[in-house]
Formats: sequence, structure tokens, C-alpha cells
Amino acid sequence: MDIYFANGSDNTLMGLLSDNELLYKVASYNGWNTASNTIGYSIAQAILAPSMSKQNHKNMLIEQYIDNWAYQANVRKNLYQLSDKYTSKTKKERISPIIEQELIAEIQEFAEKKMNLNPSTISAKFPWSRLFEIHALVSNKPVYPKILTIAEQERIAEEKRLAEEKEKQEALKQKENNSQEENFSTQKVEID
Repeated sequence: MDIYFANGSDNTLMGLLSDNELLYKVASYNGWNTASNTIGYSIAQAILAPSMSKQNHKNMLIEQYIDNWAYQANVRKNLYQLSDKYTSKTKKERISPIIEQELIAEIQEFAEKKMNLNPSTISAKFPWSRLFEIHALVSNKPVYPKILTIAEQERIAEEKRLAEEKEKQEALKQKENNSQEENFSTQKVEID
């Protein structure tokens, strides 16, 4: 039970669990919205854990880590900032496809880096048209496409732009060298 913060995991606790390879050795985990909900849900998970297969138990934990640690404690604040830029403001708030893709991308990146999971086994969606909560999706096999974060897409685009610029400069330099060689050859012929 992780009750230090409401609505999300304690990153210090989760880092220690991860660093000491304990993420999948606990019977249950929850860092939900209130202490009472967290305790109740965690007790229910602990009661169910002995009757679950090892893989189903791990998937249950992964779902909680994705929701409470990845999303609530880390990704959500970034999506709130991005939503100002990418979400239309109408009477009924709608989450833009860009924000939906960024959710998946950031969740997958977090799962890969912090939980050592194949990102294609993880996805997420917004069950309602708001950023407050997610529905974490976990598969035993890689079935979800790997999505790149906006930052990663921008980094790749910048690398491509720089490579193209370098290629243009090298082509221009080569053209200048060829022109100088032609001038030198012409001058040599005139001298001879």
C-alpha cells in the first residue's frame, strides 16, 4: 500500500522497489486516490493473489504500476500541459488524438525504462473524456504498436533536418571543389 501521496505513487518508494527487483515480488500494490480506497483495493488484491497464476498476478501489478506510478505520479502532469496546446475547448472537453497518442507513448516509454517491460505489451486509454484517469492495458505478448513521444518525434525530425542540411553543405562543398578543379584544369591547358 502506497498512501504517502493521494492520486499517485511515491516515486522514491517505487524506485526502491524497482532498484531492488521487488516490483513483482509483492502480493499487491496500490497508490490510488485516497488512503481508504488504496488500503481496500490492496487488501482485495492480496486476498486474490494466491489463487492467481504467476502471469496474471504480474499483469495485475503491472496495471497498478502503469496507472498509479507511471500515469498518476509522472505522465499526467505532462499531458495536462500538452492539453492546453492540443485539446479543443468546447462545452464538453474532448481529448485530442495527439494527447491520446502521447499517453500511450509516455506510458510505453516509462514501462520500458522504469519497469523493464517490452513497450509493445503496454497501452492505455482514457475511459472518459478527461485526463484524470486511465485504463491501463497489459498483454502477455507484444500486440500494441510502439508509439513515439512528441519529444522523440521532434528529436528525430531535428536529426533528419540536420543530416539533410549537412548533406546539402557537403554537396555544395563538393560542387565548389569540382568547379575549382575544372578551373585549375582549364588554366593548366591554357598554360601548356
